[in-house]
Amino acid sequence: MAIDNIDELDNLNTGRVKLNQAIDQANTVQGQLDTIVLESGTSDAEVIQARGGEPLLYNRLDRVDTQLAQIAHLVPVNTIVNIADGIQNLYNLIPEYSTLKMPSGNYTFDKPITFDRNVNLDFIGVKMNYSGAINSTAITIGKVTGYTTNIDVVGLYVNRLSPQRNNVAEIGLRIVNLRYSRVEFSAINFYNLVVIDAIDRGNVYNDYRPIWLYSGVNSLVITSNISGWSNENNFFGGSFGMNSLVSSVDKVHVKVIHNGYRQNNNRFYGCSFEDAGFKMFAIDCDGGSHYFYGCRYEGAKKVKFGINSLDNNILYGFGVEQLAIEDLGMYNNITGNRFVKKTVDSRGISIKNISGVLDKTISLENPSDVETFSVEGSGKVTSSSSIYATQGFRFHVESRGIFHGEGSPTGIVSATAGSVYLDRLGGRYGLYFKNSGVSTDTGWVRAQTIFDGSTANRPPDAPRGFQFFDVGLGKPIWVRSVEPIVWCDANGTIV
Repeated sequence: MAIDNIDELDNLNTGRVKLNQAIDQANTVQGQLDTIVLESGTSDAEVIQARGGEPLLYNRLDRVDTQLAQIAHLVPVNTIVNIADGIQNLYNLIPEYSTLKMPSGNYTFDKPITFDRNVNLDFIGVKMNYSGAINSTAITIGKVTGYTTNIDVVGLYVNRLSPQRNNVAEIGLRIVNLRYSRVEFSAINFYNLVVIDAIDRGNVYNDYRPIWLYSGVNSLVITSNISGWSNENNFFGGSFGMNSLVSSVDKVHVKVIHNGYRQNNNRFYGCSFEDAGFKMFAIDCDGGSHYFYGCRYEGAKKVKFGINSLDNNILYGFGVEQLAIEDLGMYNNITGNRFVKKTVDSRGISIKNISGVLDKTISLENPSDVETFSVEGSGKVTSSSSIYATQGFRFHVESRGIFHGEGSPTGIVSATAGSVYLDRLGGRYGLYFKNSGVSTDTGWVRAQTIFDGSTANRPPDAPRGFQFFDVGLGKPIWVRSVEPIVWCDANGTIV
């Protein structure tokens, strides 16, 4: 380009200067931005303010992104045709670790809803009424193919419309493979109100807050498959109640199921187990090392420990002393909060009176609630006749004791040497002592007692030297030899 005059040259030079100045300014701004965003060494006040206290500005931007993700996403219930679909669709779209919030009110949904992402749930003031299939789960938290981790759930309340309670597959709330989380829940009118489940991994290290569990056959079930484990969870408080309209099948408030794995180390603090005036199980536990601290047992007075149970503990609480215990496991313990300490395991019940009051009575009952054995505070031992039906008393070890029956002790094969047998045949009592033999019916020797009777009633198995007064002969006679038994009188004459 040709320059025609000096003015054009000056203008060109001026433009070049301005361009250089703009470039320098741009470089300065870029440097400042680099300093604010990427560098951490400067202490300039404006830089520090821009970073919001973070070493680097991009750290602050990341923190802001996280905060934005945690903003509650409100379900637009006024624009949703189907509540279940609307909730599920929004839940699947919002960022993880944000919060799904339901507006307060009553909502009816007819399809199962699954919350299986790391998203918090705010259902405070909400009642979810399920009207769907009776063999399904209304609401599921967690997923069977992985973990859901570190979420908060508050105010979750699920109710079954038109209660069924006749299908064992019916579940109000199922929580599966959850960890490091906090869940607050209520459930009403389902066969299984709440199920804590684990499939091929753990349901672990959670804090659960049951608020109101009412009118189910099983209020709370803890279970897993053989490769899963529901362990190390805490349950705080809650009202566990029962409606008299529930079916007549066995009803349980807390049920721990053994499906090839012994669930363990779940703890219950201050829960209230009640019913509507009929007997039911407060606890049916087939797991290990479960702890029940300071719970309330009013109406629900039965406790069952299954054959796989081990080291479970009931510690203090209201009504502990009135609990009826069925124990098929080992080393399960009950400690009362007043005068009784009970230790329950597969060997029986040991009760220690620590107040010195002697008017207490300890009774063992059979399944039909008929008393069979009692020890009064004074030390007097009494029993009903049913205790004599087949067994007798046994002491120290099961195989050594006092046995009884009608006739000789043939067939008492479990007794070891040192046992005693009482023969009740014909209303007369004969006494036998076992001096040898283990787990056989041999080794029994009839002990010498004063017997009388007719010739036909002579004892057929008396040992040599045994005395019998034969009322037909009018004199005493003795056994001279055995196999076959031979009797003689004082002169040695066979009689």
